[in-house]
Amino acid sequence: MKYFLHTAGEDKEIIAEIQIRTLAMNFWATIEHTLKYKYSGNIPEKLQKRLIDCAKAASNLDNEMATIRSEIMDAERQNNICSNLVTQIIDSIQSLYVVVGFEEMNRLNNEFVCIWEKGDIENLKEFNDNLNILREVYRV
Repeated sequence: MKYFLHTAGEDKEIIAEIQIRTLAMNFWATIEHTLKYKYSGNIPEKLQKRLIDCAKAASNLDNEMATIRSEIMDAERQNNICSNLVTQIIDSIQSLYVVVGFEEMNRLNNEFVCIWEKGDIENLKEFNDNLNILREVYRV
């Protein structure tokens, strides 16, 4: 990549390399770079093997952290879906209150609480769909 360097005396265009690293990669690269200078590029074989082992460990750490991040993102998406469903269900129950009567409203509330406590999103979706059908029937 070309980078413009502005100094007090002149402006120069230099070629630069951008490296994007994880923390584990950066740790390994920093140590490896330091050792290359210390040993003038001739790192002892035993130390090279340890560096390779560290690189593998860093790679495994990066992979595991990526997996954990993905699981967290999935959980957040599920939580958002659930939250939106609950909002829709509560809105539907409130809009149906006027037309279905107290007993039916009580039944719907109890059914919602049971489904909510189980934490099953598919059942929440189905319950929401059924409420939407009721809203269409009663035109609310």
